[in-house]
Amino acid sequence: MIDLFLQMENIRADIFAFSETKLATDQPYVSNLLQRNKRKIWDHARIVTSTSKVVLDGYHKPSGTMTCAANSLVGRIRRTFSDPYGRWRGMELMGRSNKRLLVIITVYQVRQKTGSSGSTTAYTQQRNMFRLEGRHNPNPRKILIADLTTLVSDLRSNGHDIILMGDFNENVGADPQGMASVLT
Repeated sequence: MIDLFLQMENIRADIFAFSETKLATDQPYVSNLLQRNKRKIWDHARIVTSTSKVVLDGYHKPSGTMTCAANSLVGRIRRTFSDPYGRWRGMELMGRSNKRLLVIITVYQVRQKTGSSGSTTAYTQQRNMFRLEGRHNPNPRKILIADLTTLVSDLRSNGHDIILMGDFNENVGADPQGMASVLT
């Protein structure tokens, strides 16, 4: 991870994000390791991560996102927010003179559309969480699109500008009911 941080510092990136980190950032060891490596590179930086609430053994966990703001952008962070299923994480940044807010959202959409998959895949993690809520035969991709559309609509209606990035696992625009519907 430190190599990635060094690369971001070398290109002078003030903000960067990764999707499908496959890190169990809910584990204290992983979280502490990220923070220690961050402090080796920047005096001022903030890392936010997302992962599901599913408990897995080890430090590898399919899915996940990580967004980092460094240097002068850290002071502009107004709040962070996350999805309870680990599908996205966002940062709200204040604009100049507190006039406009910019929201950066890093998303991971599962690859699989239907069927069954391995016991620890992101698809299975999300289906299991939705089933525990009483949803019958949940489709994680369709649920993500609906939830993300609601989030983006709410942010836009409140005057926020949005940068939406991530691993969408689709050709955006090929399916009008997919990520293209969120962007519209």
